[in-house]
Amino acid sequence: MWKFEHTVEAKAAPEAVWARYTDLPSWREWYNDVSTIRVEGPFVSGAEGVIEQDPQQGHHPQPVPFTLVDVVENEGFTLECMAPTPSRASVTRRSCAPACAPSPTARAG
Repeated sequence: MWKFEHTVEAKAAPEAVWARYTDLPSWREWYNDVSTIRVEGPFVSGAEGVIEQDPQQGHHPQPVPFTLVDVVENEGFTLECMAPTPSRASVTRRSCAPACAPSPTARAG
């Protein structure tokens, strides 16, 4: 199992960051690996979706299903991806909290 942490500080309000997170078509603008991402229904805990990433950048060529977990508006969410092989499954926490809060993390298992 590996763990990766990355923090980006921005002068944007949490509500502005949240608006970008929940605007799934905009992910392609700031996450260049994403070809397509969609969720069935509203952006809430338990919602399921699919993410397609560019195979030319080393990603699996098939769409990867995911589930949204621990969604708290204007604070953050967890994206649990169920990759085709266990070694490529991941759990990613995204947050839009003030700088004094813990940083977002990503883990794979």
